[in-house]
Amino acid sequence: MAISAGRKIGRSGGRRRWTEARRRRVAERGGTLILVGVAFVFLTFLQLSMALNTAKAASMDALIGQTDWLFTVVRTAR
Repeated sequence: MAISAGRKIGRSGGRRRWTEARRRRVAERGGTLILVGVAFVFLTFLQLSMALNTAKAASMDALIGQTDWLFTVVRTAR
C-alpha cells in the first residue's frame, strides 16, 4: 500500500511539472504571435507610407524609433 501511494504522489508531481511546462509553452507561443502581428502591421504601414511617398525625413526618424522599440520588445520577450 505504501509503495503504490508513493508512486501516485510521484506521478502527480510529474503531471504538475508537465502542465506548468505546457502553460509556459502556450504563453511563449502567444507572445510570439503578438510579436509577429505587431511586426506585420508595422511592415504593412511602412510599405503603405513608402507607396504613398509620405516617408519624409521626420517620419523616417519616427519609423526608426518604432523599429528600435520593436527590437527592444523582441529582446525582452526572449
